[in-house]
Amino acid sequence: MAEAKKMAETICEAAPLAVRTAKELMMRGQSMSLEEGLRLEEDFQAFIMSTKDFEEGLTSFREKRKPKYAGK
Repeated sequence: MAEAKKMAETICEAAPLAVRTAKELMMRGQSMSLEEGLRLEEDFQAFIMSTKDFEEGLTSFREKRKPKYAGK
């Protein structure tokens, strides 16, 4: 249980849009064909890559610091 709580905390600290998108993909993908799921994943990936949080993730990685995600 302690390990599960630790993992949950790590996920909660992650990029909020990326976590939300991953959850949405999992929920929707259960009722889709593989081909449909892959197309949806492409769409969601394009969305994520257009966000400020994505830019912050890249910048913080280059600057070797912890990212400060805003959910935008």
